[in-house]
Amino acid sequence: MTPSPRSPLLAAVAALSLFAAAGCTKGHGEAEAGQEKPRDFIRYDPNHAPHDFIKIETVQEAAGTTSVSLPGRVGFDEDRTQRVASPIDGRAVNILVKTGDRVRAGQPLIQLSSPSVGQIQAEAQKAMSDLSVSEKSSERVHKLQAEGAVADKEVAQSEGDLKKARADYARATAQLKALGVSPSDPAVNAALRAQITGVVVERNVLVGQEVRADQGTPLMTISSLDTVWVLADAYEQDLGLVAEGDTVAIRVPAYPGETFAGQVTHIGDMVDPATRTVRLVDYSGDVLSD
Repeated sequence: MTPSPRSPLLAAVAALSLFAAAGCTKGHGEAEAGQEKPRDFIRYDPNHAPHDFIKIETVQEAAGTTSVSLPGRVGFDEDRTQRVASPIDGRAVNILVKTGDRVRAGQPLIQLSSPSVGQIQAEAQKAMSDLSVSEKSSERVHKLQAEGAVADKEVAQSEGDLKKARADYARATAQLKALGVSPSDPAVNAALRAQITGVVVERNVLVGQEVRADQGTPLMTISSLDTVWVLADAYEQDLGLVAEGDTVAIRVPAYPGETFAGQVTHIGDMVDPATRTVRLVDYSGDVLSD
């Protein structure tokens, strides 16, 4: 990992320190008798050097660069990755995609058969009916309020009921939309859909398999491979050589002789007590793209 250039370093500092330590000796370079010796610099005649290995150069600014190599692994861009799960219990009756397929956002992936679909439809229809009643009740109460025939408490209660009815209806319709089910047509099948455009990189579901809403293993994993993350481990003594925003050069065994450019996007705040390393996240482009 090659950090961006650091602050300029002054050249020939060691040589200057050497001169100061050597001090002045009698002979060449010594101040003439009767003259006050300078205290803040050494006067030296380069034409009468006592040692051939001493070389005098003008101090100049130079950009110092340091590189460090770190082990790492390539992973999915978690901002562009979907791990497909089911919001309801059911059984997988059809798998519509396979590993390696490219899918688009909204595309159906798995068809489920579940009695929960009918229950969600019933809840959506009830929420729709409750919302209609609440809207009419709120309209009537506001008319009575304008005539001074109703208390403010009743108006507030009516407005609260209307907000709750709207929230229940929105929740029920959102569930049906996510499953691709109509709120009016009775159904027992639903579809789990892709939320992003990407590639199916993992599939953990078979036809006829029982699917639970609380299972920990995702049914599928979809990721956009236009960009990937490289997770590297930096030792404590190397932390001063890296910073967020530094450019890096990535080399992987799968592409010998090729180098991919990236940028450090995050440096962990905790040191792993076992390895004494800090996790770095590098954002890289086009590493796995076709």
